[in-house]
Amino acid sequence: MFQNSKFSLGLCCIVTLLLSFTTIAQKDPLCIAYAKSTKSTEKITILRQIVEKYKNLQSDTAYVYCKKAQNLANELDNKRLFNEFSLKEGELERFMGNYLKAMDWVETSIKKSKEYKDRAMLAKGYLILGKIQLDLSIMDLSYTSATQALTLFKELKDPRGEREAINLLGCVLLTENKSEESIPYFLQAHRIDSIHQYNDFLSADYLNLGVAYMQLSQTNKAKEYYQKALSISRQYNYVFQTISGLLNLTGIYLATENYQAGLDCSLEALELSKNYAHKKRWVQSTYSVGELYWKIGNGAKAIEYLTQTEQLSNTFGYIELAKLSTLLLSDYYYAQNQYQKAYQYKALSSQYSDSLSKKQNIDNLNRLRYETQYQQAEKEREWQNKIRNLVFGFIICILLLIIILFVFYFNRQKLKVKNAELEKQNLSNKLEHKSKEVITKIMFLRKKNEAISTIAQNLLDSKHLFKEENQPVITNVVHELRNACKDESWKEFELRFEEVHTDFFKKLNDRFPDLTQNDKRLCAYLRLNISTKDIASLLYLSVAGVESARYRLRKKLNINSTDVDIVQFLENL
Repeated sequence: MFQNSKFSLGLCCIVTLLLSFTTIAQKDPLCIAYAKSTKSTEKITILRQIVEKYKNLQSDTAYVYCKKAQNLANELDNKRLFNEFSLKEGELERFMGNYLKAMDWVETSIKKSKEYKDRAMLAKGYLILGKIQLDLSIMDLSYTSATQALTLFKELKDPRGEREAINLLGCVLLTENKSEESIPYFLQAHRIDSIHQYNDFLSADYLNLGVAYMQLSQTNKAKEYYQKALSISRQYNYVFQTISGLLNLTGIYLATENYQAGLDCSLEALELSKNYAHKKRWVQSTYSVGELYWKIGNGAKAIEYLTQTEQLSNTFGYIELAKLSTLLLSDYYYAQNQYQKAYQYKALSSQYSDSLSKKQNIDNLNRLRYETQYQQAEKEREWQNKIRNLVFGFIICILLLIIILFVFYFNRQKLKVKNAELEKQNLSNKLEHKSKEVITKIMFLRKKNEAISTIAQNLLDSKHLFKEENQPVITNVVHELRNACKDESWKEFELRFEEVHTDFFKKLNDRFPDLTQNDKRLCAYLRLNISTKDIASLLYLSVAGVESARYRLRKKLNINSTDVDIVQFLENL
């Protein structure tokens, strides 16, 4: 009889949930819109809204539609979209208490987000990962994940995400019983919610603050925040937050022995939980109602609801509540001297206690396994980072060595260029000096020639004063003076000119072998850019004679264009 009633109630609960899901699919406008939609993009948008709407209250319903979205993303071969709903699946697995499955989905999503360089999805992945780690009581990892998420959300300038990460940091501290440290985080999250009018989060802020003050044994402060949370959630019809607020207030009323007020809250929470088929809150509300009836002294009602709690807990897998309800039932029947029933529930409580211990051991093993895997992964990452750093360091050293060699080579080349420039400058200075010497010597020779020419001319002019038989001698003397002067002047000039302009005459001979000695002399004088008047004096010609010689020389040098300067031509030679 006892087992039959248990089975009947469990079956009734499952049927109720299925009917609830069917009702949602039939009545919800979003579900109806999805059923009618034919466009893939439109379907994805609707599915996203459905999952977001039901993820807290009816995770099972949200899960079904999330799978539909994944399948559709697969059909569209849209990897990023598939990754988005994979992350959602991980979040839903968490809501359903399947933490290790949730962890797998979320960690896979994080890897894909890194691969796709999707920083927004990566931030969400770290946030959900931190929440799962908090559920598994892995506080240090949860804090790290929340911090990583917060950094990314700040970089993305996403205040909503930033608020969630800050709230998670507060929850980690709250779970570690660091209530005073958690309060500033919740207040900071509340400021962001107030500024941006995130009304769905405002209620959660007050709930978290209420829990923090409850831990600090400041019951009145906690009650004030719970009532604020309840007021906002009712105002905006946030059912999940309303149920949470009612159950938290029930705890306050239990602590202050205001049982009737607590009963009213827990009954309202139970009604909402049943209507919206939220399994966990349904079981919690049922237990609270049974406990409060127990406190009030209504044994029949207490038994009714505590029995329901045990059946529901057994059906849905909430072993802790099953254990608590059977303990209360055992105590009740013992007080009524119904020892057989008291024993049955005591034995059942022991079974649940054993199951709970096993579950806790499994959870601890899973937690330990995850922490071990995480530590191994961290060590592997550290090792990879070390190798990467070594390789990077080696590359840097090679680059530095190349830079040093390049700088050394550059400085050496620069020094060579500088030395070459100095040498060139010195050579230029020497050439200029020698050129000046040559020109000075030429000027000296010109003056000397002018003096000899004057003497010779005077001798010729005075020849008639000499005896007739001596006049030929005078003529010969003048002729020899002039010839000797020419030869001597040219040889000395040629010697000094070659010191300054090496191979000039050789190049001239190679290119223009038909030039006469006078042509070569004229070329040399022109190369030194000596004036026409001075050249005339050196060659014993008139200025007009030099111009004529210059014209003939241009012809011999094949300078046909009037645009070409003969001096520049000889310089380029």
